[in-house]
Amino acid sequence: TPDEWFERAVALEDAGRLQDAADAYRRCLKRVEVDPEAAFNLGNVLLSLNQVDEAIDWLRRATEWDVEYAEAWVNLAGACGDTGRWEEAAHAARRALQIAPGYTDAHYNLALALHALDRIREAKLHARAYLLQDPRSQWADLLRSRLGL
Repeated sequence: TPDEWFERAVALEDAGRLQDAADAYRRCLKRVEVDPEAAFNLGNVLLSLNQVDEAIDWLRRATEWDVEYAEAWVNLAGACGDTGRWEEAAHAARRALQIAPGYTDAHYNLALALHALDRIREAKLHARAYLLQDPRSQWADLLRSRLGL
């Protein structure tokens, strides 16, 4: 059943067997019309496997199936940024912030996207919002160095 494939995929993912997990998520998704969580999980596994274009497809599908899935929007923003699709990354991060205004990772992704789009003033606003929540991480250091904060 789809639920059994989903449970198997989660267990495989937890065990670090990412390719097997991706295959199990695909089997789950073949047996359902809509499953945003399985699409989200598959997208994340594919990101870990460095299959970014396919990951983007599944993360986008998760956001289409559940337009309020803030985590999927954030991960979509990050994946789009990883491939230099900065406008798409900014759009996805903004959508995540519409859903969850205090979402720290959305501020981070939006700051990076806006910086890449040379919209520095806006980027600094979102970087500062991120830094209020996470001032001491490697990501905070990256934002500070890129944006001169």
